[in-house]
Amino acid sequence: MTLSFPLIFFGLTTTTSQEIETEVPSTAATLGLASFWIANIVFAFFVARGLWQLTKFGKIGGTISAVFGLIAFPLGTLIGAYVLYLIWSSKGHYIFSPEYKEVIAATPYVKYKMSIIVKIFLYLLIGVVLLGVFLVVLAAIATSMK
Repeated sequence: MTLSFPLIFFGLTTTTSQEIETEVPSTAATLGLASFWIANIVFAFFVARGLWQLTKFGKIGGTISAVFGLIAFPLGTLIGAYVLYLIWSSKGHYIFSPEYKEVIAATPYVKYKMSIIVKIFLYLLIGVVLLGVFLVVLAAIATSMK
């Protein structure tokens, strides 16, 4: 989510079927793109962990991710603006404050429980993503057999 929205939006990482048939990407380009995506995934993982643990790195990383998401108009703009609002509103400042960490330490028995609706949508989203990956791999195999 971090840098992928603007790159996909501007078409920097996509190719058309004509390009695949006529030109094979160089090894350096493939390794460079793979390295970029791996770095993007590692960054997103640490930002998510920082947000989950309410650290300063999570707040700054979440802000950076949301700002990049603003470029992906219209959906990324809405989501990015909402994330920026959540992080930088007065409630967001309190959640990331040392006072709130004291509240968490004083109430270890209070745990967040995800609603069933959120779980259903999460599983549906994961299923759609996995289906998309499967179809892309299937298309790549079919193209390579021609």
